[in-house]
Amino acid sequence: MDANGHVNNGAFNALVESSRSLLLESDEVKQWGPYRFVLARFEIDYLGELTWPHPVRAGLAIVRIGKSSIAMRQSLFSEAGCAAIALSTIVATDPTTGKPSGLVAGLRDVLGKWSVSEGNSAAGQSAGGGL
Repeated sequence: MDANGHVNNGAFNALVESSRSLLLESDEVKQWGPYRFVLARFEIDYLGELTWPHPVRAGLAIVRIGKSSIAMRQSLFSEAGCAAIALSTIVATDPTTGKPSGLVAGLRDVLGKWSVSEGNSAAGQSAGGGL
């Protein structure tokens, strides 16, 4: 919490990371590995407050699947509405070499289930329910 009793920005980032991890570390994704997913870009817009100990829900949608990268739009919601929207670019790398590794067709199909058009402003599906 910050000095005003709100959840601080570092916790927002951790909540967004947790929702990404629920997808990227799922059995459905891991079966197509081995990959090590690394964060290449992250930006977040803080739109509202989160307060402790009120529930937070996270939404996640994939807006672009590249050769070895995945662009995600994620949102955090409080009871009052959308508190943050984040854009993340994740790169799939080879765990041995650390170099970018192309996404296989089966993984692309799995990720496609989470895809929305890039113009859609809301992060769609809930990654594993409420966080």
